[in-house]
Amino acid sequence: MREIGTLEIENSEFISNFDVFGNLEKVRMISLRQTNLKNLDVFDNVIAIETLRIAFNKNLESAIWINPMNIKELTIQGNESLTTLNLPNILEVDEDIYIGNNPNLSFLQGFEKLARVGTNFNITNSGITDYCTLQNYAKNALGEGKEITISGNPYNPTAKKIAEGQCKL
Repeated sequence: MREIGTLEIENSEFISNFDVFGNLEKVRMISLRQTNLKNLDVFDNVIAIETLRIAFNKNLESAIWINPMNIKELTIQGNESLTTLNLPNILEVDEDIYIGNNPNLSFLQGFEKLARVGTNFNITNSGITDYCTLQNYAKNALGEGKEITISGNPYNPTAKKIAEGQCKL
């Protein structure tokens, strides 16, 4: 199986092996909600995706997506064990990015190549203090008259502060 439309895995906390999805290359949407995944390594071969939603996975510690991404929507929400979020090749998001309520996530990694977010970019996390990976995007956002909505963190800078290098506490 190399290509599917939608992959929704929900309430599957008792499934520990997702290797059957290891050959996927193209997926319209991946939604992982309340799974037992500890990382996203099983999806390393996915090179085309429109929507990625990762929510309420209590054991997820690492969300690293190494392949280039031009996607429609990105949601990383309510993953209580998540400490690493690294998307080094995310280039554009047509609509929204929402990163919220991941209490152990203290900094973002790999957003250096992000050039554009179509509508909203929201970061609501109790632990994030370092946004330096967003400097290039923040400069582009200001040029387009957009803001990054950041709230509920120990440090909540504006896009202007991030662009000017005042990006961490």
